[in-house]
Amino acid sequence: MNNIIWLASYPKSGNTWLRAFISALIGLETISETGKFASFSTQCNARTMFDTTFAGQTPPPTEGTNVWRLPFQRALSQKAGNSRVFGKTHCRYAGADGEVLFAVDVALRAILVVRNPIDVCASLTNHFGVGVPIAIDMINNPKASMARNSTLNFETPLGDWSSFNRSWLSERDMPLTVLRYEDMFFQPEIVFPLIARDVLGVTDGDRIQAAIDKAAFGELQQREQRFGFDERPGRSERFFWKGRPWHGLEMLSKAEQRVVWTRHKPMAEKLGYRWKDGKIDTAPLPPLSRP
Repeated sequence: MNNIIWLASYPKSGNTWLRAFISALIGLETISETGKFASFSTQCNARTMFDTTFAGQTPPPTEGTNVWRLPFQRALSQKAGNSRVFGKTHCRYAGADGEVLFAVDVALRAILVVRNPIDVCASLTNHFGVGVPIAIDMINNPKASMARNSTLNFETPLGDWSSFNRSWLSERDMPLTVLRYEDMFFQPEIVFPLIARDVLGVTDGDRIQAAIDKAAFGELQQREQRFGFDERPGRSERFFWKGRPWHGLEMLSKAEQRVVWTRHKPMAEKLGYRWKDGKIDTAPLPPLSRP
């Protein structure tokens, strides 16, 4: 049964914001009074999810193996039956060796959320509590991964910003919708109704607007400030940090921006981003989505 909808993104690209909107749309809280995020989506790299799905089985090693992923996804799909499963992922679609990390036989569709690499780099500094040079090294590293040797999560193969997005854009096994963070910010009245209609079949304008308001970035910031947020890394000042596009232009020097842009220019321009002399603008998103 094809019932898994993948919400994929390079870290700090807007995945959690999208999940907040979907949570509100289906009548769930975004961040509860206990600081927990709505539980409609599955954290597919969490070791607790493996333990829940495969109770009694020995978890695989944290690092260096992907053999558990496809059986795990198929088991999630089977347990869900006729219900949809939303799976958050920061994994590339395929590993560096070409091994596909997603069970396409149980996937319904994927949504890829992208954000310009300079702003991603800036947000990584807050998320991981590192300086700009380390964030640049991460976003430019074709072998980058997260949660290596973690006791909480399985390793997440990322790659660099360009190869991550290229990996998802190149897959031809499931329908794909591409969202830009900047369009979510500047044109929510256009972007979110499309997601509501195409993913959940919701067309009620009042219901969609209520979900947009509930998932507004400022609203999420206030709830995190009041209740905390269980997905905030310990080294992060706060999870919902700046929010507005182009804040990376204030954090990175022009020389640092140039290093990022030179590395990722082909992919960035494919996604409609343009950088010149310390300024970024967006052209209309090219027709990258496919049914």
